Amino acid sequence: MCGYFYSNQVNPTNDDLINIRRRGPDAFCRLDTPLGHFAHSLLITKPPETKQPYVTKNGVLLYNGSTYNTEGNDTQWIASQLNHNIDDCVELIRQLRGEFSLTWVTDDFIIFCADQWVTRNLWFYICNDKNILSISSTPDVLRKHHVGAWPCKPNTIYILDKTKPFNLQTRILTDWNLKQSVPHYDYVWEEFEKSVDLRMHKSNAVGLSSGYDSAVIACALQNRIKKHKPYIYMLAERENQHILQLRQEIHQAEILYDRPEDPTAIENFLEITKQPSAETNRINWYQAICQWGINNNQRIHLTGRGGDEIYADYGFNGNFLDTSSTFGGYWPDQLDLVWPWHQGRSFLLEATSLQDFSFGFWGCEGRLPLLDQKLVQAWLNTTSVLKNKRYKGWMSDYMDQFDYPYCESDYKLSGFPRQ
Repeated sequence: MCGYFYSNQVNPTNDDLINIRRRGPDAFCRLDTPLGHFAHSLLITKPPETKQPYVTKNGVLLYNGSTYNTEGNDTQWIASQLNHNIDDCVELIRQLRGEFSLTWVTDDFIIFCADQWVTRNLWFYICNDKNILSISSTPDVLRKHHVGAWPCKPNTIYILDKTKPFNLQTRILTDWNLKQSVPHYDYVWEEFEKSVDLRMHKSNAVGLSSGYDSAVIACALQNRIKKHKPYIYMLAERENQHILQLRQEIHQAEILYDRPEDPTAIENFLEITKQPSAETNRINWYQAICQWGINNNQRIHLTGRGGDEIYADYGFNGNFLDTSSTFGGYWPDQLDLVWPWHQGRSFLLEATSLQDFSFGFWGCEGRLPLLDQKLVQAWLNTTSVLKNKRYKGWMSDYMDQFDYPYCESDYKLSGFPRQ
């Protein structure tokens, strides 16, 4: 997980950037030019080491994430494609597959955005009257130098055209195709396996619980993905111990029982992120995961985030399985009536933001195969009949192919009544 800061006017001290620096333990660089003040901390995930800010003849790039459009270094590839034309840059960003945020600064314009789900936090401050624009991976440095900070919206590209009055414009990142016409999961499974394969790395670890989302990833890794077999670790749970035991035997997984209690770290974390204190339980788990990963040289983690929010809406057949559900997971024939349901209560955005803050705070990276852009698109195009046939049907049917253990009644365990 990298971190970066840009401002056309503000030049913060290194102490101001301490939480940016935590996100990238491998290198920290600063750059001051007539275009503004840049800072970047690097977590190396795709060799060769490519320090940023990355300067080309066309502009300066700040980039955080992992995208999979090239087999080479993603930072170098993106920078080589960006140019002096706004429309060209927007079209390039729309092609990116993976988790990312980026800022591209030229003589004539500034473009910045996070991906469709904001899996990489990006915050900004703008004052039109004073011609100030500042952008940062963490909000604390913006709050110190400005009145406030605003999170970038999901699926949104921001553009500041310097040839016009000082004002941000926006464009949509992905215009999703909501036609539901595919009566099978073949394309979904194809994109899912590619999504997992693309995110694999020699330093990968995968967290496994007793539910569906992490399980379908582990199933693919066990049966189809042979590149860089990951470390599998399991989170100790009270629920479904039988399923946990079966999976532990399949993967010979290490079980994490203890969550570290570090009040000072948690206090600092909450101060930076302004997360509610009720989230400390989840933050403790993230801290345990990161510390275990660092101790085992596993700084990249695949997680199942997005499975509940995108593919189930925390419900099934109109039954609300959680208060986060928007419509009980019953998909209409006209999908645009409810999409994007994951923004209805902002739960996915809160979850991806917390995960990014947490992994970044402890110098690790989280990757989210279930939020892969092409996987989501393939699933959106399946028929509503297929979507409503089974709870998380594409995952269930996929695991059935390999006799992978799961409990189909899981969705009933916390079932809220139909609303």
